[in-house]
Amino acid sequence: MGEDKKLDQKRKLFLKSKLLDFALKRAEENAKEKAEKKAAKINERLPPLPDVSSLDEDAIRQLCRELHAQTDKTDDNRYDLEAKNVKMTKEIVELRKRVQEVKERFKKPALKRVRISADQMLKTLLGGKGKAEQIDMRQNLKKK
Repeated sequence: MGEDKKLDQKRKLFLKSKLLDFALKRAEENAKEKAEKKAAKINERLPPLPDVSSLDEDAIRQLCRELHAQTDKTDDNRYDLEAKNVKMTKEIVELRKRVQEVKERFKKPALKRVRISADQMLKTLLGGKGKAEQIDMRQNLKKK
């Protein structure tokens, strides 16, 4: 029996190491995919710049104006997103405070133990009908 446990432990260790290797490979693949998606998104948003050495002065100035306009647009979007993020963060904090206040207002009281016999419980629940022996509980069950 002792050898069976050792084999089980060795088997568990082997399987654990295989799972860790698989997880490591998957994590590396996911990181590569994420980097590729990021690079593709950047290339999609930012067109490649032309060779500045081959452009004349007016073309360079026009390129600078376009890049400046694109930078301004990006800064405006960034500012809007930051303002939206700050607003939502404040709203989340406010809602958490409200939830906490509601929870504090409605605290559950500690229940006290009450000793009561089955007859007294049935009398309380069913009114003055009587004791447990007089009531057939099987009649109240649903029939299929």
